[in-house]
Amino acid sequence: QGHNVCAYSGELSAWRFKQWTALQAAGAANVELATDRFSGKQFYRVADSAMPKNDEWWRQRFFLYDNKITSASDENSILSVFEYAVRRYGCSVFLVDNLMTARFSTSAERDFFRAQSNFTGRLVEFAKKFEVHVHLVAHPRKAQGNLEADDVSGSGDITNRADNVF
Repeated sequence: QGHNVCAYSGELSAWRFKQWTALQAAGAANVELATDRFSGKQFYRVADSAMPKNDEWWRQRFFLYDNKITSASDENSILSVFEYAVRRYGCSVFLVDNLMTARFSTSAERDFFRAQSNFTGRLVEFAKKFEVHVHLVAHPRKAQGNLEADDVSGSGDITNRADNVF
């Protein structure tokens, strides 16, 4: 839709994140079933014919913060890179995947929920300051049936501070 994106994933390596995103960007018509020659496992991949167009889509539109960088998961580093992405590349959509992988400046376990709340608040402030949208992935606790905001793992402020909860 013409919005530049900057994403942080503390779980997926950059190549895996790009691979999964490329499958979505390519669309079903440009994805094919392949077989790993060593394990025999089948997987989906972007067809070779679609890769140049897919790579062009990435260029100057989708920026991925590589989690191999030593301080990549530090809350201050994430926000610093996001601010740079707004100013330098005009990003207006951001992703933090996920809250549990972010490292907070507090080391005391008793302050962990407060640190989650503070980081969520900082993301909200960032979104408002730069008039951007931030998607924060926060996984649910073990639950059965329909999930509700109270099922999100961690501080209750995560959902209280968010504009939307899905």
